Amino acid sequence: MSEAKEAPKGLQALFSRPRKFYEKVESGTVAMTSAATELVYVRECRDCELRATTKLAKCIIDSCSNVKVALEEPIMSGTLKVRGTQQLLLSWLKLRRNRKNVRSS
Repeated sequence: MSEAKEAPKGLQALFSRPRKFYEKVESGTVAMTSAATELVYVRECRDCELRATTKLAKCIIDSCSNVKVALEEPIMSGTLKVRGTQQLLLSWLKLRRNRKNVRSS
């Protein structure tokens, strides 16, 4: 099973959002953790479960097959991109909005 790897540092890091990669995870369960400012990129994973246990800035799921993704915290930008992926089961856990300021009509 492949562990998450950090994006390269240097000049590119100055102009883009920090990224965390989860690539080629083949089986089992992996806890995805990141800073709330990091983009999480899931790529070419097969037959596994990925659990986001912290807030994510943005999430991209690319070229995966038979993957379960469980989000325990919200995605800060509200953006989840899925492309080239087959048999994805996506679940949101504990995501409740604060309804104090919501008016009912």
